[in-house]
Order: sequence, then C-alpha cells, then structure tokens
Amino acid sequence: MLPVDTTEDLFEAMGHQEALQCSYTGGTVFHAFLGEQLPSWKLARDLIKTLTARFRIPYITLTPTFSICPTHGYRAGEQPECTACGELTLVYSRIVGYFRPTRDWNRGKSKEFVQRKVYKYETGLEDNKLQELEKQVAAIQDLPVAGYIKSTLSDYPGKTQASIMFTSRCNLACPWCHNGPLVQGECDDVTIVDVFRHITSTSHKSLVVSGGEPTIHKGILPFLRILKAAGVNVKLDSNGTSPDVLKQAFSENLVDFVAMDIKCALENYKRVTGKRVKPKLLEASIDLIKNSGVPYEFRTTVVPELVDVEDLFEAKRLSGKKLTMQRFRNGETLLDEKFRTFQEHTDEEFDKLVSQIA
Repeated sequence: MLPVDTTEDLFEAMGHQEALQCSYTGGTVFHAFLGEQLPSWKLARDLIKTLTARFRIPYITLTPTFSICPTHGYRAGEQPECTACGELTLVYSRIVGYFRPTRDWNRGKSKEFVQRKVYKYETGLEDNKLQELEKQVAAIQDLPVAGYIKSTLSDYPGKTQASIMFTSRCNLACPWCHNGPLVQGECDDVTIVDVFRHITSTSHKSLVVSGGEPTIHKGILPFLRILKAAGVNVKLDSNGTSPDVLKQAFSENLVDFVAMDIKCALENYKRVTGKRVKPKLLEASIDLIKNSGVPYEFRTTVVPELVDVEDLFEAKRLSGKKLTMQRFRNGETLLDEKFRTFQEHTDEEFDKLVSQIA
C-alpha cells in the first residue's frame, strides 16, 4: 500500500496499486468527485478511457458533487456559499452508495473528502481541445472587437482579477457614454482569436464581455459557448435591449455574472439615450436577470440635468431595490461633444443623491 501523500500523480498511484487491488478487492479503487473541476465532460470521458485502457481496475465510480442553497436551490459543483446570495449551502456527494450532505459524514469520510487529489489532466489533451475551439472562434463572423484590457482588478465582482473585451457598436446613443469611439464603430487590431488565446492562457480565466452592446452581434452566443467549453468564467455587460439573447445565454448557462444598465425610467429612454426602446423589452430583460439564478448587478449613471431623482427612484424599483449608482464623468472620449466638458456632480451632491435613493 502507498502511504498517504506519497504521490500526487494519479497514474503512478494506480500503477502501484493495480496488482494488489485486482487480487484482493472487489470494491471501489478509483472514485472521482465531479465538481466542475475539469473544463469539460470530454476530459472526464477521456480520463475513464485512459484508466480502463491502462489498468485492470475492478471498480471505478464518478460522482457528481453539487450544492443546495436554501433560497436558490441547486448550484453546480462544490459551492460552500451560494454565489447568488452568499448563504451557506449544503454540499452533497456520494458516500457508501447514497448522496448525503458532506457535513453529516463521519470524521473519517469527511477527512477523505478534504484530502481529495486534483486530477492533473494531460496537457496534450487540453492543447488539442483548445486548438479545436480556437478554430471555432476564428469561424465566428459577427463579433467585432473594439478593445481588450488584459488585467483589471475591479470590473468583475467576486473576482480578484479578470480581463475585459469591448465589442464595437451599440444600438443606443447615450450622449455621456465614455466609450464614444467604439459605439460609433471603432475597432481594434485585436481579434476574438487573440482574446481567446490570451484568456485561456491566464490563471484567472475570467472575462468581462462589455461594449458597446455585445448582444446586438450574432456572434456573441457562439463565442460564449466556446468560452464556456474552455472553462472561462464570463461576466456579461448589457443594456437589456435583447432579452432573447439573454434568455438563451441563461438557458445554456453561458454566463456567470450579468450587469445591466437601467438608464432611467423606461418611458424616458428616447430623451436620455437618444433612441426609442420598447419598455417591454427592458422589462423582460430585468425579469430574466432577476430569475436567472446568476449573480447580477443593475446600474444607473447619474448624469446631471439628464437623469433626475424620479428616474433614479424608478430604476431602483425596477431593479428590485438593488441598484448601483455610478457617477457621471466628463472626458474627451464621450459620445456627445457637449458632455465632454459637462459639469460633474460634486462629492457632496452625489453623496446626497445616493442617500436620498437608498
């Protein structure tokens, strides 16, 4: 028998145990807890193929590990705290043939669960998979990139680090938008293939997809599917004008966080954003986000003389009383020249508004 912690190499341990286990046991020799640690189900499949091809092991089991939140119910994988609300969950996995909360396991089995090894899958298999996914990314037609920031420490709530991809063009024309050039169609030399190569090479594997407006592009859902297959965490920023795209993204579990801008009261969108938007589209997006089970954020930029107190109260109501208020900032990249030198709120004025809406 191998002493505990003799090796981290799964196949080395299996090779050592094969003759002994085949002669003296009919029980489980290899037990895998699947808690979404592998980038895809195909790697789990390939692992089992490798084990059964290399070793004469009498019994192999793979157990899905999942979590149950008192409020949000099923959560994929091992999540001691719910990512949507922060409540403690019950983590379930299989023990002696039954699914039970791991907190109720006896001391010995609980220790075994804590001491699980992380399977270091063969890089060759992963490299081949990434190459295939990269080909799929290259085939996407409609997803123009306006910019890419390799590292941010503040744009993905709950993540200490992430990267940001900006898509080109928007279906609104908010005069205070600080991404004016890209809203008008400016593109970067960076391509979605470049973005994919970089984000899959990072240790954080967390990408913010922003704009512009990502959901107006036909290529957004195919790109999100490929990112998910590559094990990338995705935060999607949207203005909420494409509820059908959001619905599909949620139904396929393609996003891990979503942020939507509620610009103002819905009947004021033409005045505030420069474009007429059907309120029912925005209401549908808001409802989808609230009921998605995905962590989310609703935001409103407080623009002097454009977004008033009534707009803010209505935005808060629509958000379910979870509204992040953002300060308007002037600057050379704003869409409308008038707003590039527009007077900002003072600290006192903004703090007063926040207190009033809170």
